[in-house]
Amino acid sequence: KEFATWIYENNGLVEVSKAYSIGQSIRIIEGPLKAQQGSIIKVDKRNRNCFVALRFNETTFQVWLAFDYIEINA
Repeated sequence: KEFATWIYENNGLVEVSKAYSIGQSIRIIEGPLKAQQGSIIKVDKRNRNCFVALRFNETTFQVWLAFDYIEINA
């Protein structure tokens, strides 16, 4: 019954879920690192973020980023 109520309250619209997995190539779409590219090292679904490796010059940096700030490279 709860699920039916939820569907009704959202006018029958369910947004597409994004899936992230280790090793995927990503591009940052917002914030100070915008347009940088990297790859996913870890995924924390509970906190909706991922640990990403980014390469600057000859150095690789690892940072946690919210799912909202990344896009999977096609």
